[in-house]
Amino acid sequence: MTDPYQVLGVSPSASDDEVKAAYRRLAKQYHPDRNGGSPDAEKKMMQINDAYTQIVEMRKNGGSYGYGGYGPGYGGSGQARQSAPQYDRVRDLLRMGQYRQAMQELEEMNAQTAEWYYLLARARQGMGDDIAALNFARQAAGMEPGNMEYYSFLQQMTMGGQEYRQQSMSMGGIQNFLCRNPCLTCLLFNLCCGGGCGTRVFCC
Repeated sequence: MTDPYQVLGVSPSASDDEVKAAYRRLAKQYHPDRNGGSPDAEKKMMQINDAYTQIVEMRKNGGSYGYGGYGPGYGGSGQARQSAPQYDRVRDLLRMGQYRQAMQELEEMNAQTAEWYYLLARARQGMGDDIAALNFARQAAGMEPGNMEYYSFLQQMTMGGQEYRQQSMSMGGIQNFLCRNPCLTCLLFNLCCGGGCGTRVFCC
């Protein structure tokens, strides 16, 4: 049993803005894409997402954290929306990093609810299929627009995609620049290879 406020490193008396700022700081720090896909970072990210979601749900329902239990069903004394019981085992499997097993159990259910799509996205992400994970995350968030857990995960996935595109653009920037400048490419070829291999290429 973990106090969600302790997970985010804030006091229960912290303002909503302070809670949100703490969540964003930790999400940025432990985002899997920033940690080389580390399983520990993924596990920590799940804890951060769950903690933030629980706090938001408790405050929305006028509750406060207590010893009613904390887990995938947003425990605590505030009665927030509960995770469907059939998904509890899937969430446990995801926390243990058993993504393929979680995927199999979800496929057997074929429930196609918002939570089903969300958990499917988590399983796909854990298996390295970020494209499918993003699509399923969008489906879940679209079916329940007010669900902060789904929205937070979708944001996380979107941030990861943006970082990947930025890295790809950075890595391919020189290549694209050279392709658009054949004369410069020719000149560089002569400088690098002309003297060594006895070959000269006529440049413009």
